[in-house]
Amino acid sequence: MYTVEVCFTSPEGVTMMMSNTLYMLGWIILIPATSSDAALMMVPESQQYDSSTDFVSFACFESDYSEIPVEWLDPNRNVMTPTTETARICVDGSFLTFDPPVKSDAGRYLCRSKTDHSTAAEGVLIYLGPPELLFEKSQTVIVPHGEQVVLNCTVSSSPDPVYNWSIPDTCSSCPHTNSDSVMIFTADITDSGEYVCEAGNEYGGIYMFFTVILASYVGAGACYVLKTVQDVWLEDPNNNNYGRQWLIVSKATGFSKKRSLIQFEDIPNSCQTVNHAMMYLYYDTSAKASWQTNDQAPFITRTIQAHRVLQEWDETQATTTKRTSTSLWNTPYLGLDDIDARSCPTGHTTIYAVRPQSFVEIEITSAAKEWKAGDANYGVVIWATNEDQNGRDTRFASTSDSDPSKHPYVVLNCD
Repeated sequence: MYTVEVCFTSPEGVTMMMSNTLYMLGWIILIPATSSDAALMMVPESQQYDSSTDFVSFACFESDYSEIPVEWLDPNRNVMTPTTETARICVDGSFLTFDPPVKSDAGRYLCRSKTDHSTAAEGVLIYLGPPELLFEKSQTVIVPHGEQVVLNCTVSSSPDPVYNWSIPDTCSSCPHTNSDSVMIFTADITDSGEYVCEAGNEYGGIYMFFTVILASYVGAGACYVLKTVQDVWLEDPNNNNYGRQWLIVSKATGFSKKRSLIQFEDIPNSCQTVNHAMMYLYYDTSAKASWQTNDQAPFITRTIQAHRVLQEWDETQATTTKRTSTSLWNTPYLGLDDIDARSCPTGHTTIYAVRPQSFVEIEITSAAKEWKAGDANYGVVIWATNEDQNGRDTRFASTSDSDPSKHPYVVLNCD
């Protein structure tokens, strides 16, 4: 705001204030209404904090450190209501205090003059912590033969993460790795498989999983995802393990061996001919009893096979001897005898002695083709070929796992 004085000079040369008669050209002088033209400043301009930080605070003053009435705006640019000193977020005149700050406080805060909104200053709160995913943790990528594909491991992180990629052993083209992404220039069958991205900083790490399927290998038709409708692991004749977070196979030292049953949705009518079917299981851990040493229960490599199940079962009732409360298996643990289950496996995978948590794939094309041909869909049984060997049991996520992205599923390709 300004005050205005208009001065004129009379013929006699006497300067006088504005009158009704103008004798000659005058001039305008603008005088500021306030004596200070200092801008607002934030002290400090930015602050970093983590989960162990007890207290952070911003102060907002004019550049000559004089104090004027200000208001504070949150990262969404909503005016913050003044609060008492005992509040966790204290808005008190020229001061904004977080005691303590939490992760959700991160963002850009603004203080501005109550009398002149064009005068403002900004302060930034930066949360330091482990990386966070911006997209789904697990992704299935179907790529045509000879085409290019980019796998992006997109996370949010401060400080910036370091990326580490694991690619399939069979990969012949050696994909180009560029920190947060992998590029396959000309996809062929050797590029199919599982790609794992680990993004980490000093506060922790996180994984993303990409399953690459070559479209020409699975067929050029439509693709479907079949979800799990029931699953359970089998360990003894008297107890049913429905609702547990794992599907367990093999044997931990001192415990009984285990096998697991998984049944998927029926194949849709729109699938005329099954070209290829791949089952995906999320490997979680290889476990032992807490009191055992690594020598007593070592990590060992196990080959996991899948066989098509031939008899009906119920996940809430199945045990090693019973498939329902009133019906028995032909052989305990399901005989691989073409009565309980097919004697020949549909496919297999290898769980090496040490491997990260991630999806593994097992082909079940032969089972899916039989289901499509009209045979009853009772799912598959999975087991370890060295299931009687002491070591650690192998655990995959079941549909009872709290993270739906880890649940078993099938990718089906059809004409």
